[in-house]
Amino acid sequence: MSFRTRLVLAAAYLLAAVVIALAVPLALSVDRRATSELESDVVGNAAVLAGRVSGQVVQGNTNRIVELVRGATVGDRARTVVVNARGRVLADTAAEAPAGEPFASAERPEFAAALREGRVDVRERRSDTLAEDLLLVTVPVTNDRGDVVGALRVSAPLGEVDSAVRSSWLALLLIGVAVVGAG
Repeated sequence: MSFRTRLVLAAAYLLAAVVIALAVPLALSVDRRATSELESDVVGNAAVLAGRVSGQVVQGNTNRIVELVRGATVGDRARTVVVNARGRVLADTAAEAPAGEPFASAERPEFAAALREGRVDVRERRSDTLAEDLLLVTVPVTNDRGDVVGALRVSAPLGEVDSAVRSSWLALLLIGVAVVGAG
């Protein structure tokens, strides 16, 4: 192999290493940012919605709760469930859980954080029914004195975010290949 060929290969290797060193952290940052933006949107909207339904939860006005929740759901495919202090369904935008059905159970530990501890719970969980990952945001619903009277959970599919992240990664890969090719 000639000296010139080795020099070109070394330059190409160095350029590829630099592109990879810059692209990988950028791709990871895009992933974290997309998930973080969705999470903060869902948390903010869930907290506002919990405040809007709190008076209705205290009164047990399920029709009004359903109306408020259906008009304020985050995202096209997000599901919102409101339960009372005993963990029984007051509203479900997917209409899968009928009113009065026990919903806050051991299979749904996020409700314990909101109902018993009075704190916001954010987690990701795989849904076997939907065959995709979900972002679950559960917030306590409180009355005027600050007592927990229920909980509101928003389940937002992460499929759209994952798809956008994959598109960004593909674009970064193509840019990297173009830079190495041009170099």
